Amino acid sequence: MSGQPLLERDDIAVVTNGGGPGVLTTDAIVDSWLTIAEFEDDLRTELETLLPDGADVTNPLDIIGDADLDRFLRTLDVVLGADTVGGVVVLSVPTALFEFEELAELIGDLRFVF
Repeated sequence: MSGQPLLERDDIAVVTNGGGPGVLTTDAIVDSWLTIAEFEDDLRTELETLLPDGADVTNPLDIIGDADLDRFLRTLDVVLGADTVGGVVVLSVPTALFEFEELAELIGDLRFVF
């Protein structure tokens, strides 16, 4: 994150397709004196409509191991648009559903939107 523009808010969301790495990243964020963003009711409700049944719509947000690029994109669009989120850390556990490079390109394209 040191090479990125300064955030307007220090409230960070973690979006991942693997719960364990999300928890470890959350701990590192807190240790770095940043804040874990709170997901308000309207954000959690919107995420519930996007994610599979049983997904925990709190931060860190585990969008589950079978997530494809479309689920990552839709989730990031919603989370980045939330008033309580200043930045997002995205973690991807390798899967056969897509190439990591595709996700990296998708994330890079989002910087022009948010």
